[in-house]
Amino acid sequence: MNGIPPSPPGFGQRATASVLFAVPSALILWWMIGHRDFQMVWLLGGVFLGLAFFFFAAVWRHGFRWLFSRRALRFHAAWAASLLTFVVLFYTEESWRGKRALAALQREASAVGESLEFKSLAPPAVPDDQNFAKAPGVAALLGLTNQANFSFPFDHGQASQWPSASWLRQQSTDLAKWQKFFRARGENSVAAKGGVTTLTFPITPEPQTPAADVLFALGKFATNLAALGAARQRPVMRLPLDYGKGFFLEEDLTRPLQSLWSAVHLLSLRASAELAQGQGEAALQDVALALRLTTVVKESAFVVNRSAVGYEQWHRWGMMQVCLQPIWEGLTSHRWDDQQLAALQKELAALDLLADYRLAVRGETLKMMCLFDQIQAFCEGQPSELSKQQPTDFNDRFWTWVARTFYPVGWLYQDKVWVYRFYQRHADPLDAAALRNPAGDELAAERRTMTDPIAAVIVQRRLREIFGEISTGALMLQTFLQQAGTACALERFHAAQGQYPATLEALGPKYLQPVADDIFAGPGEKLKYVRTPVGGFKLYAIGLTDWLQPGQN
Repeated sequence: MNGIPPSPPGFGQRATASVLFAVPSALILWWMIGHRDFQMVWLLGGVFLGLAFFFFAAVWRHGFRWLFSRRALRFHAAWAASLLTFVVLFYTEESWRGKRALAALQREASAVGESLEFKSLAPPAVPDDQNFAKAPGVAALLGLTNQANFSFPFDHGQASQWPSASWLRQQSTDLAKWQKFFRARGENSVAAKGGVTTLTFPITPEPQTPAADVLFALGKFATNLAALGAARQRPVMRLPLDYGKGFFLEEDLTRPLQSLWSAVHLLSLRASAELAQGQGEAALQDVALALRLTTVVKESAFVVNRSAVGYEQWHRWGMMQVCLQPIWEGLTSHRWDDQQLAALQKELAALDLLADYRLAVRGETLKMMCLFDQIQAFCEGQPSELSKQQPTDFNDRFWTWVARTFYPVGWLYQDKVWVYRFYQRHADPLDAAALRNPAGDELAAERRTMTDPIAAVIVQRRLREIFGEISTGALMLQTFLQQAGTACALERFHAAQGQYPATLEALGPKYLQPVADDIFAGPGEKLKYVRTPVGGFKLYAIGLTDWLQPGQN
């Protein structure tokens, strides 16, 4: 009997094996088709299907009992050895492929004089007498010392707390509301109520005009604003930032940016009140200082998370929108004189947000690449900023162990190359603006170029949102700045000639040269201008209008 081979399995065993093979195989195929844009899904799915097929073939031929017999040990050992060999080869190949691609990118960058290191974003040191942040009193205002930082928490999301206005909605600053707001908080000291410090303001015994009361209340911040004004001529701002933190550096920028936001809001409000009081020159100085504060933010050559700043718009773009409020109010009420309008034109013309966009997205790219370096150090058990974020609960510790044990480090090299290629593809702001509403096939094509399925989901979406939003913000705000500069030229012409010109070309060369482009509309297209029957004018950009309201005339 021992020499007789075992009989083949019956119909029942083969039917059971078929079901057990077909159901998981169908689920794996469904998973592969649902994630067909990810290379790694197809690779892993193919491996699982291959294993399932060979086990199914063994059961079909020998039956289930054979799988647990001594005769099947060599079969299991062969498959275990094959699988282990595949895993080793996979990790080795992915590491070799990633290092090779990164080395090629580094040679390419070196050939054009670029660095892929995040530390290359660190600006050169400057003497203290040229550093905005080193001017007397400024460090404390920016929250860089142990002293209380400069704070005035404007919150446009809480209309009941802070009166708001928007030139985009044709809303002028309601100084009467601000007068009521300040007088309702009129005390000579800060009162603590329920453990919460309440901000209060100086007020006069009897109400004055709204503008006068607002200026009197804002006198609370006169010393702080004067310190910022005295630092205005210093050419650059060098904050004491540790660029070795890489991705986590933005945490150190939160307090300085909040302080600059507060200062810009204060200056804008004060300029609106000064215009109402007929103090055009003082308003001009406040607007110029507010614009200067937006330029010192350029040092942070990457995007800071919006939630860290606490406003709807990203820090610099939002600050500039605030600066435009008193400019627009002075134009609509004809309160700027010729010299002040010319000065505003010069200030606005000096702002190039499209160049700033490229600086910001390159910084964001290097920051993301630095994060991959920190993840690699974390997975390899080496010191890094990420290692300082130690998990506390069991689930976090478990997934940390999984990442350190199984995550292919070679993917991180490939991720760095993909992120930089993404930056190269979308370095033009007009191209990047399309990322806000990308076509499905475009997303799929980009995902197929990524090996790392985690990065394909998380990193691609983050970069797409960042590039799309800041490119759109830069393009829109650059258009607004061009419109504001052109409106200043039109006001100067009107003051001199008693009427607005028939065309924008009539402004040159004395008042405006050249006519600004309509950035969204394409090369050669200019801002559109028409005189209205009531003696005013309309100045607009067709490209911007079409972009904001697609499909509408």
